[in-house]
Amino acid sequence: MALMTINVLSELLGMPVDVTVCVPTYTVDDITAGRSREICRPGMKCQTLWLFHGGAGNHLDYVKNTNIVRYAEENKLAVVMPSDFNMGYTDHTKGGKYYTFHMEELPRILRSILPLSAKREDNFIGGLSGGSAMALKSAILYPENFSVALCMSGGGLPIPGQIPFKSTDDPAKRRKVGFPGPEIPADAEPFDLIEEVKKLQAEKREIPKLYLASGDRDWGFENLKFAYESLRELGVDCEFHSEEGFGHEWDFWELTLRKAFKNNWFPLRKGYSYIREVEER
Repeated sequence: MALMTINVLSELLGMPVDVTVCVPTYTVDDITAGRSREICRPGMKCQTLWLFHGGAGNHLDYVKNTNIVRYAEENKLAVVMPSDFNMGYTDHTKGGKYYTFHMEELPRILRSILPLSAKREDNFIGGLSGGSAMALKSAILYPENFSVALCMSGGGLPIPGQIPFKSTDDPAKRRKVGFPGPEIPADAEPFDLIEEVKKLQAEKREIPKLYLASGDRDWGFENLKFAYESLRELGVDCEFHSEEGFGHEWDFWELTLRKAFKNNWFPLRKGYSYIREVEER
């Protein structure tokens, strides 16, 4: 397993961004079995999980708090974990285009320097808390890019450009995050989950398989469950997973990641695909 932090200059943000990436190579078992030369050869492409952190986090959160590196190695899966600088994964009218950076610029950069497959069936998206909202939103707005989305906790954060809370919710009762965040402009492009799904269905476009997960003591539990129920009413292939006694915490997110890999939520082939080498002229 190659674990690296890459510092890439973003044209959209006008600054460098740290991104931690897991790229599977061969394991000790592969070496013992004589598979190392068979596995790592020119043209290899990896299935990829694009994994987004929550508020007040960065590119190292999952590496420090979960077993994502081990899961990636066991499944021959690349994992991309970028920093968002607490900017809500949102394009700002006066400032950086953080959403477009993560969805368009970063994949273009990384696929030019790392063996990451660009095929829909090889790409999955996930996140926790604010990263959960990012994952669900992106699965709907970029359905041709991902086959599966994993949304862990708080998928309905009440900020422009993300999934809105239920209309019956009292804004005064919504949880306020206890750390400084971005002042997202009021004219930020809105996102309506239900309307966007209806558009995809009208256009007969395939929607990624959605997994929504939350601890029953999580402050966003009811809202994420509401999103699930709304999606199911529309006939979307979606599952809701909850665990008793868990709140907004790393123990739950680690447990959910372990379940996702153990129970095959991602269609993993646990190997590489290869492209034909281009002959030098």
